[in-house]
Amino acid sequence: MFFYAETNVIGRHFRKTFEGTDMRDNEFGARLKRIETQHSDKEDVFEGADRQKRRPRKKSGIGELRERVMPWVYGFIGMLIVGILVLEIDYSKSTTPPKANKEQYPIVQRVAKSLVALPKSTSNAVKEQTGPRIQARTGYRYSKFHSATTNHDPVEIARIWTGFKSSNADTPIDAIKPFQVNDTCQPRRPDAGEKVINVILETGGAGAPVQRLNHSDVIRAITKGVDHALDENKPWDKAPLFSPKMAVIDVSITDRSAPLYLVLQNTYGAKVWNIHAAEGVNIAHIVMIGHAAAGITGNIGKATFETLRGSDQGHGLEFHHFSENLSKYDCMTTPVRRPDDTWSAWSGSKTGNTLDGNLLYGYSKAHDAYAHWYRNALGVSPELNMVSASLAHHALIGEVPKEPLAPPANTQATWHIPVSELIYKGTDNSRASRIESLHNDLINAASAGDILSLTPRPIDLGQPPLESLAEVEGGLPTLFGVPIMSDSVADKVDPKQINYSRRITISATLPLETFLTNEERRPDAEVEELYVKMRAPRYMMRFCADTVIAIARKCGLVKTHVRKAAKGYRIRATFGYVPNYFIGRISRYSGDGFLRAFLPDTNLNNTYETPEKRQAFLKRIARVCEQLRAEFGNCVIGVANFDLARPSGYSGSAAKANAAGWVEIHSVDNPFEERLLAARAMEIFEQK
Repeated sequence: MFFYAETNVIGRHFRKTFEGTDMRDNEFGARLKRIETQHSDKEDVFEGADRQKRRPRKKSGIGELRERVMPWVYGFIGMLIVGILVLEIDYSKSTTPPKANKEQYPIVQRVAKSLVALPKSTSNAVKEQTGPRIQARTGYRYSKFHSATTNHDPVEIARIWTGFKSSNADTPIDAIKPFQVNDTCQPRRPDAGEKVINVILETGGAGAPVQRLNHSDVIRAITKGVDHALDENKPWDKAPLFSPKMAVIDVSITDRSAPLYLVLQNTYGAKVWNIHAAEGVNIAHIVMIGHAAAGITGNIGKATFETLRGSDQGHGLEFHHFSENLSKYDCMTTPVRRPDDTWSAWSGSKTGNTLDGNLLYGYSKAHDAYAHWYRNALGVSPELNMVSASLAHHALIGEVPKEPLAPPANTQATWHIPVSELIYKGTDNSRASRIESLHNDLINAASAGDILSLTPRPIDLGQPPLESLAEVEGGLPTLFGVPIMSDSVADKVDPKQINYSRRITISATLPLETFLTNEERRPDAEVEELYVKMRAPRYMMRFCADTVIAIARKCGLVKTHVRKAAKGYRIRATFGYVPNYFIGRISRYSGDGFLRAFLPDTNLNNTYETPEKRQAFLKRIARVCEQLRAEFGNCVIGVANFDLARPSGYSGSAAKANAAGWVEIHSVDNPFEERLLAARAMEIFEQK
């Protein structure tokens, strides 16, 4: 079962489905001395063709040695690559989908594999430890059967309560009541007569039977998976499942000396604090402070409570970034413990361990910032009446009773959880199923039910294949008959593979409506960009047949980039292609690479909105290559670029153009020859 906290749902697909720094040695001693002093005084643009680095060719003894050694190196590399190639071949056969067909592949039925990667574990539980307490780099870690205390002595929970059941993912919840997070820097200050108790943990707790999340978090998780697929044009490998866990920490209270003002603090993760108060305990107020928002449950009586979230104030968890200028931290609400001799890093730093020294230094700075805010906000020290641990599942406030007490009744009646768009309760499996469905429904809606089209397969353009694209003197190096793809030449002359070494980029600014199906309603603003990202590859593939066909017999996407623009969405699709022309003879396989000539159409009145104009430009570049091939022996169109919305700028050039190309020849690499090539290529390009 689950609980739905708010009605602010972002999409119809949701509404339909759910109700609910390096420190030098001479600084190290000073830092450590400072820490020890504290310890003893406990006060409360578009890229064109890829350019390789050029190196002059020399005849030397090293060169001769290289000639002898490199075949062995190539052989070793080749063996590795053969294995990789075999794996890749098997992988492509099993996972590369055929052309999308909704009737044949009814993704929307979701009867096959999930579209998200499920977490390996749905519990926040840590590995079992052998003793009641162990010393770690950042302090003591207590077993799940022992409680952390003010004097650091582990107390067996069975000495506090009889028949006590620690909270975990199976703990029942009778009701959930959402409450608002205090997004200010000022909690309610302790009143006169109230006893302040500090519990501060780095982390801890078992997995809680409740989770909270917002739709924006789910969208970001799916978008991350989509971006990965688009950037490398790899088959959909499942979006990372956003399934934030909460952990529950038990707090036993036997202190009846005064009305208690509890400050429950933790550094990492979202927690729910489960209060087990003995009879006669009076809790006046509870402040929960953490980098993430925390919840409260148990027998808290009439106590008021609030939670402050450190992430709201923009302070991260990279403690070495903190400054010693404390005036910058008047609102530092992420709890950080002060290093002391309970930390194993303390002794490590004294023996010269720089990693431990840097750890202490970072924590010390971050703690100073936190203590600065804490004292100003609450008027007392964060170490007053303190229970502190690196990890604990249970904390004890007060004395150990002479005899174990009977557990308080009805401690799980109401769970107070910070407001979120979705709050789920129930077993691990039931919550995981709901969250998985939430992801799958959004993925199906954003992809129009066709996730296969996110990375379309390359297409043949109806032209006869060439057995080879170039005549390479001595041939390409192979191992057991398999080419070793260890040089740019291999990628340039590969007669089958679609790759980034031969590419055509088309950029356009398009409205959202371009990507919607007939009669499909406009999606909510939060998911618009995700819709476009998932549908842009399918739309942009049309440029293979209407543009790239001019110089190619095979075409496919190698990268797609989408971003929001002032008017619509800016799409940049990069296509790899297999040429429909012979590249020529390459007489120096071990040479220094390709020379390139940049050919922009600087007449900004020439626009390329139509397929005919784009094909004409590519054929114009092809004619340049044909002439260069006759003069230099080989030529390939390495890169071409069209911008259908505005003139583009190019790295290394002041020119702007709506279309540009780079022709490349493989020859001896020197600045004179490259200048010669550039001048000759431009001369041919400008011929009418």
